[in-house]
Amino acid sequence: MANIRAQRVASQLQQTISQIIQKELQNPIFTEQLVTVVDVRVSADLSVAKVYFSVLASKQKQQEVMQALNEAKKFIRNEIASRLNMRITPELRFELDTLVEKGEKLIKLIDEVNDK
Repeated sequence: MANIRAQRVASQLQQTISQIIQKELQNPIFTEQLVTVVDVRVSADLSVAKVYFSVLASKQKQQEVMQALNEAKKFIRNEIASRLNMRITPELRFELDTLVEKGEKLIKLIDEVNDK
């Protein structure tokens, strides 16, 4: 039962955080770069949420987005508290999802093997 609740909360958090990043944050980095919330995983007690995001940009821009998200963490958490009816608003931990980059590297390797 708790696992289903955690999945439901994670889904709501993912949707809400995406909306906040796209529409509410005033930092210009979010209008310059496409930031996608890929996944959210919450702890069993719903006190911590790991937010996985991706940015199709250089490493430097990715780090700038990470810094901007960490600076906006308190605002995002307050917005979540006002939008979602939760007893505890989870602590947010942002992590860069590098799966897209790994996938691109894998495709390049496969193409190189096929060319030989």
